[in-house]
Amino acid sequence: MHLRLFELRLLAALLFALWAIAALAIVVGYHPGGPADLLVRASAVLPALIAAVALVWPPFARGPRGAALTGWLAVGSALVLAPSIGELLRSIAAGGRQTLLPSPETIYATLVALFTTCLFVGLGLAREMLGQTALRRHRLLLGTIIALALTSVVAAAFGGATLANEVAFRDREPAASAWGPSDPTLEPPPCDGDLRPGPFAIVDVVASGDVDGERLGSVVLDGRRNGRNEEWQAQFATVWRSGEESYARVGDDGWTRDRDGPWSPVADGSVTDLETLDRAVVLEALAPKERVAAEDRGLELIGGARARHCRTAIGGPTALRAFPQLRWLIGRGPLDTTPELGSWRGEVDWWVFGDGQLGMATVTVSGQPGGWPVTGLQATLRARLTALDRDAPQAVGPPGP
Repeated sequence: MHLRLFELRLLAALLFALWAIAALAIVVGYHPGGPADLLVRASAVLPALIAAVALVWPPFARGPRGAALTGWLAVGSALVLAPSIGELLRSIAAGGRQTLLPSPETIYATLVALFTTCLFVGLGLAREMLGQTALRRHRLLLGTIIALALTSVVAAAFGGATLANEVAFRDREPAASAWGPSDPTLEPPPCDGDLRPGPFAIVDVVASGDVDGERLGSVVLDGRRNGRNEEWQAQFATVWRSGEESYARVGDDGWTRDRDGPWSPVADGSVTDLETLDRAVVLEALAPKERVAAEDRGLELIGGARARHCRTAIGGPTALRAFPQLRWLIGRGPLDTTPELGSWRGEVDWWVFGDGQLGMATVTVSGQPGGWPVTGLQATLRARLTALDRDAPQAVGPPGP
């Protein structure tokens, strides 16, 4: 009996720890600036407090079947909750993003985890209230009622505060944002709806890679675009080579240079259809046929502008065409169009704003490295691109002598 109680308290501690991590992430990272921010953060602590009750009154069941079902109830709750916490932590770690209304999938998973946690706690409370000799069905009925009541209270408190913030944002006087339209009543298009690059953009790209945790290198690129004309400067340090490279394209003509060397023209016609910045992401990775089965991750507030977060699968060759900066990490250059990484797979996330334009995208692809200086079983490449000030014309012209 004492061993079983100890096991149940360990499971209760696991649930408490997971909900506490989620609460801490929201308390520290959720600050979109709405009037109900404090209420959202306060209500986020409630599931952790509820889970802590099971540390005092664990749902002890005498029979082996009841004990197994109670244990699996807690395990199932943890398995559903952990991925949601991981997504929450990744969102906060990315910076600048504040979820307003999560996707229906996220809401459903969170409610399932919350109800199963409350049921685990409710069964323990029912045993304490009715006594050890009460009939099992009576304890189960009371435990279920308690679970429904606790779930309703937490969902109403957290959901109500979040909706209050959403309404407040809609009523707020919009401020200008470099990310996109800040009108809170402007709804971003769906993931499979209208999506296009802005007419102009200031583009930043950060890319990195590793093989079984050992770094391949990193790339940092700053650029600008005016229509199809574009220019950028990049710094890269990889296991193959390190350096700086600049590129400019005006019309069908392109030029490159290394560090402070002279500009050299690119071979005639080789850059006519080559995109290297945000247009590449839209045209190569996010064409309409690629977004048919896209996953809607919900609405987020980024730099004061509402955006819809979407996700879909992507293959290695498409990732290289959409994010050519990744080619530095495999020993190539961004203007090299040789197909690579044919068996690699991954995901691309993007954020479409109220103007139907791409403002941010991230990609992660993994596969087996072959013939690289760093050996291992699995390599991972990742990149993050932002396209800001898409309504401000950018001066892009042929490079000077």
